[in-house]
Amino acid sequence: MITLSRLTAPDAQRLFALIERTRASLGNLTWAAGATLESTQDFLAQKAASLDVVHGIFRGSELVGVVELRDMDVRYELGYWLGKEYQGCGIMLQAVAPLVLAMSGTKPVSAHIRAGNHASKSVLVKSGLAEHHREI
Repeated sequence: MITLSRLTAPDAQRLFALIERTRASLGNLTWAAGATLESTQDFLAQKAASLDVVHGIFRGSELVGVVELRDMDVRYELGYWLGKEYQGCGIMLQAVAPLVLAMSGTKPVSAHIRAGNHASKSVLVKSGLAEHHREI
C-alpha cells in the first residue's frame, strides 16, 4: 500500500539515505549530484518555512520516493522522483493522482518533464493533467 506523509526535518536522514542509494539514477535532477545530509536538512527546513509541501512516498513504512507541490502564486508546480528499485511498479501514479485530484479547483497544476520521459508523461496524463506546451 502506498501512502504519502509530509516530510519534515526529522526525516532528513531517511531521505538522504534514499538519495544515496538512488543517486546514479537521479542524474537528470541537477540537485542530486551534490546532495549531502546537510543540504537535505536545509531543503526540508526551507520547505517547512514556505507554502510548498514535500511528501514522502511510503510503501508500508519504507520511504521510496518524493512528491512535491511548489506554490508558484498562480499555480502549483509538481515534482517527483522514485528510488530506482521502485520504478515501473505503478507507485508514482498512486502517489500523484490523489494529489492532482485534491488540488483540482484550487490553482492549476503544472509539471515539467524531459523529452522522452514517457513513463512520467503517462503518470501525468493518467492523473488528469493535459499537455499544454513543449519547450525546446
